[in-house]
Amino acid sequence: GLLLFEEKQQVTAGINSWNYNLEITAAIAEKWQKKDKKVSLTPSKNGKIYLIPGIYSIKINIENSSQIKPLEIIRNEKN
Repeated sequence: GLLLFEEKQQVTAGINSWNYNLEITAAIAEKWQKKDKKVSLTPSKNGKIYLIPGIYSIKINIENSSQIKPLEIIRNEKN
């Protein structure tokens, strides 16, 4: 698959949380649209490009182990 976003976080033992606003760069959006012609990404009113509704994979690396978990984005029908 195509890497859409990557960020490193400092974490400690216990419960940790992380915020991601679903934004991707214009360069990543262009690569994605070239790879999949069915994907249509346009900047929002604020000029930023966000992930479209769908199911994505999140890979979490901790030291020498990793886990892949699903992330489902659904459309907010209120807006």
